Amino acid sequence: MAADSDAIGALSTMCALSDVLGDTVIGDATVPAGAATNEVAGDDAADDDMVERYEVRCALGEGGMGHIDLLWDSDLRRDLAVKRLRKELRSDQTLLRQFLWEARVTASLDHPNVVPVHDLGVTPRGDVFFTMKYVRGKSLAEVIDRLRAHDADTEAAMSLARRLRLFLQLCQAVAFAHSRGVLHRDLKPANIMLGSHGELLLMDWGLAMSLPDSELADLAGELPERSGPSGTPLYMPPEQIDGAELDQRADVYSLGVILYELVALQPPFSGKSVGDIWHQVQAGEGKPLAEVVPQVSPSLAAVVANAMASDREQRYATATELLEDVERVIDGRTPLAEDVSLARKVARYAVHQDPRLASVRPYEIDLMYGGGLIAGAGIGGLVASHIAGWEVAMLVVGALMGMPFLIRWLRTLGER
Repeated sequence: MAADSDAIGALSTMCALSDVLGDTVIGDATVPAGAATNEVAGDDAADDDMVERYEVRCALGEGGMGHIDLLWDSDLRRDLAVKRLRKELRSDQTLLRQFLWEARVTASLDHPNVVPVHDLGVTPRGDVFFTMKYVRGKSLAEVIDRLRAHDADTEAAMSLARRLRLFLQLCQAVAFAHSRGVLHRDLKPANIMLGSHGELLLMDWGLAMSLPDSELADLAGELPERSGPSGTPLYMPPEQIDGAELDQRADVYSLGVILYELVALQPPFSGKSVGDIWHQVQAGEGKPLAEVVPQVSPSLAAVVANAMASDREQRYATATELLEDVERVIDGRTPLAEDVSLARKVARYAVHQDPRLASVRPYEIDLMYGGGLIAGAGIGGLVASHIAGWEVAMLVVGALMGMPFLIRWLRTLGER
């Protein structure tokens, strides 16, 4: 009997929507059109009530498809955020399916840095809604705006090192979604919330899409066909603007733009129209990070440039690769995106171990490295003058044969 009750509860929302959606397949069950009852979706219910359990307290924001309110859950005695489809869009099957996809794909991404969804339902008057965690905090866009305005409290709380650590949380959320076969496709600071306890939550999965062979392929069948590019122009990769097939590297590009903005406190592109921005994105005409922030480390600039490469073949293949390179920068190591000499790699590692060495300038490192080679060659020549010629030849050949192994070992040391 309990199993029957569970099944009825699972199907109730879809039953209420069946007049709009038609015959809808949910797992192994089919809900026929017209299965909704007047008591669930009728017009004679109270206009202002969600359902008895929930009490709407105030508006939090609006979007193109719906609006978000602050909600009080009287059963569990907690605040929630609720997203509802606009009344005038309730009869649009395409938008309704889009709304359901957003709720379900978000709920399927169980990760500490993805906003959790708690409930999906229909109000007595037929409004479709889903509830989620109410995040007490600010969006990353608000934080960047305050940093740009030189707000003292925000600058004290959000150093560059702190921003980079938050970026790692974002990369972890995106990498997890990719592992489940989901692209976000609308990564931007406005869709990232920073909670009051330092947590980062990735929001708004409405434009998410399923990758081939995704674990969520059964849900992808509910997603309506889209025409034309979708997303936010400043953060869209060239292939998304062109309407090409997308893979994980599309989100990697958006992450690169966000990282750029976290460092420069401004986006890499600017224009009077969407067309101007799209042209700059497709042509790769963003301002180099080092020009906007001259004091930025070459390592971090190289990571941003790699993530934002116009040619996706030149980008990091995954969000995890980007995350690992940012970790290398934070740790004082050389990221894979940066091409530097072995001497610089070893010097960076040494500076990270002993910050007092940071006063040594790059040209001094090159001088010491070159001086060591000259001294070594002089000692080798002095030793060679006291031994037979064939022995010198053996030493030279042995050194040449051993050099690749020595270099490989030193590179490994420099990466640690």
